[in-house]
Amino acid sequence: MTQISVDTAKGVVHLRGKVDSAEAKSAAGDVAKAVEGVQSVTNDLQVVTPAARQAVDANDKDIAKAVETAKASEMARGVTGVKSVKNELAFAK
Repeated sequence: MTQISVDTAKGVVHLRGKVDSAEAKSAAGDVAKAVEGVQSVTNDLQVVTPAARQAVDANDKDIAKAVETAKASEMARGVTGVKSVKNELAFAK
């Protein structure tokens, strides 16, 4: 499965996302370069095999929740007199 985001500005193409192979990454860059008017291509595609894809598919909401949970624990530990913190913070959907 290929997930590619393409941004363009003033003839510059920026490719981001995930592809299954180095060949797919190279092909995407070649296709972008061949488009009329394209001056340069920044190819930031990540090669992630389908088997490993699930492990790297953290979405923004999951990351934000993890950061907020870590911040809460860190803040609580910084309070004078606190000896330990058991963080059971949960987020409502």
